[in-house]
This record gives sequence, structure tokens and C-alpha cells, in this order.
Amino acid sequence: DSNGAIWVLDKKKKRCAKLDEAGKVLTSFGGSGSGAGQFSNPTSIAVASSGLIFVADRGNRSVLVFRADGVYLNNLGGKAANITNPLAVAVDPGDNLYILDGSRGSVFVYSATGDFVQEFGKLKEGSLFAKPVDMAVTADEVLVLDGNQVKAMTQKGELLRVFGAKETGVGSLFDPVALASAGGSSL
Repeated sequence: DSNGAIWVLDKKKKRCAKLDEAGKVLTSFGGSGSGAGQFSNPTSIAVASSGLIFVADRGNRSVLVFRADGVYLNNLGGKAANITNPLAVAVDPGDNLYILDGSRGSVFVYSATGDFVQEFGKLKEGSLFAKPVDMAVTADEVLVLDGNQVKAMTQKGELLRVFGAKETGVGSLFDPVALASAGGSSL
């Protein structure tokens, strides 16, 4: 986070832990369950510059929002939000939240104030994504690891380019499981 803390999502203990640079646990929160602030199958964590913590929870079909001190604030999910299988969460430099939903094959975008902005990737018939796995967000792009390819889109969801393939040779990807970016501009 902006104070130098390291945030870890502990799937087995169903908790988030804030660590200092030496690895000492400064605080932790969460727990097993489906109630406010609890996790069933946590899969991804993102920290906004504002200090908000976002945790994708596939088991509870939601994204939970916490303050940096672990106080539970909100749950983005349920039928009203249409979030059914949140695989990954990321924030852009403006603290907008991006949620990759594996079942819907789409990305949900929420503003820094928590308002729903848009959903992209979902087409009239099917999805732009065949097998979404992970996501990273830069200052001007959303990168989705989709099977053996990376799909780069604008933050409005317009497809810019696709790279990687399941084959041999330079640039091939066989079974990628994670994606990361330093967050800078890439256009």
C-alpha cells in the first residue's frame, strides 16, 4: 500500500493480513463464512491508494470492501450486481475498481466512489473471453489473461491487441496462471 505495507490473502485461514517489510503481521481480518466481512473462497486482493482493500470471494460470489484497519464496509455482489464468479480484482491509478468475472466472461468497473460504471467483455452472443484466468490494470489498459492469450483493452473495454498462443516458440504461452503489471502507461 502507499505506506509500504504488504497485503496477503490467506486462502486457507480465510483472512487478509497486513505485514510490515520484515513480515510481521500488523493486522488481520476476515474469517470463514458468508456473513459481513467473511470469506468462503477468497481469490484476489487489490489495494487502492485511498487505503481501501478489495477482496474477490468466489465462494460468496462477491467482492468485499474493507478499510485499511480491517473494518468491513461493503459487499459488491449478489443478484443486483450480477457478479457470479469474481476471479481477480485490480485498481487503476484513479482508484477505479475492475472485477474479472469468470462465469460471465466480463469485467465490471466501479468508480473510486463505489458507483457502477460499466461491464465489458460480454457480447450479445457469448463473451470476448474464452477462459479468463487473471487481470492486471495499467494507467490506460486492462490486460486479461484469457486461456493462453493476453487480451489488451482500453479502460472502456475496446479490444486493442491480442498476444500469446498455445504453441512453441518465442511469445508462446502454454498454461499461464497469473498476470502482473507495474501499472504504467503502455499505449
